[in-house]
Amino acid sequence: MGQDNKLTQDVAGKPLLDWAISAATHCKAQTTIVVYGNWRPPTDDRITLVHAPDAQNGQSQSLAAGLIHADEIGAHAAIVLLGDMPLIRARDVDTILDAATSQPDAIMRPSYDGTPGHPVYWPKWTFPNLIALHGDEGAKPFLKAHRQDVQVLDWADDTVTFDVDTPSALDEARRRLALLKP
Repeated sequence: MGQDNKLTQDVAGKPLLDWAISAATHCKAQTTIVVYGNWRPPTDDRITLVHAPDAQNGQSQSLAAGLIHADEIGAHAAIVLLGDMPLIRARDVDTILDAATSQPDAIMRPSYDGTPGHPVYWPKWTFPNLIALHGDEGAKPFLKAHRQDVQVLDWADDTVTFDVDTPSALDEARRRLALLKP
């Protein structure tokens, strides 16, 4: 998306990243950890900032940094949201957390029209394996190896698969989120 950090781009009156932070801080999760690499988001007392010094080496490094911190604070699970997925709402996160209450050792992953999405719920038993991953595939290799542990949650719309990776997707996010404003 060019030289600009997409997470700072204005989307319906606030930076793109703020949409994910809002979903995370307004859901049932007890703590919100925001992992950052080269660009440090503004401090916010609703979140804990965790630096991933090797973030440039791939998504797995950011995931590891967040999960290490979650483990250090005694979390029994983590639900991972991505900063470039602004259509996720707190109620979406809560739906996944509610599903996890009946299967707390299952990985919970939403899916829309057969496409896997986010956020993903990770029980504590997954932390060591996810922390050990390398590269820019994030948790894909782990998910593939542990298909039997994944509970797929069918989603009614594309909120769980829509991300902002292109200028046209940024324009689409602006259009869709502007409709939410009063």
